[in-house]
Amino acid sequence: MSRSAQPRPSVFADVDLNIAKEAPQPEPAQTAAEAPQAKADKEVIKTSTYLPRPVHDVLREIAFHERSKVHDLLMEGVEHVLKSRRHPSVAELKAQDGA
Repeated sequence: MSRSAQPRPSVFADVDLNIAKEAPQPEPAQTAAEAPQAKADKEVIKTSTYLPRPVHDVLREIAFHERSKVHDLLMEGVEHVLKSRRHPSVAELKAQDGA
């Protein structure tokens, strides 16, 4: 077999590589106050929780078997703390905040 004398076609043959054109300017970054909220009607505060690994592992196992999330188990614990200290429940606090 002989190779043809024709050059291989370029994948860039139809691409305009003229970079002298005015490129679109990126939009300015939004500040935290301007950024759209994931939940516009509800304010949610993100917080970090540091758990010992064995505790986290057990929570994950419980969540798996109950087909829920670790977050749901943590919220259950928050409900317990509020109730044991005679505070309104999470739902009641949300309703008060929304009213």
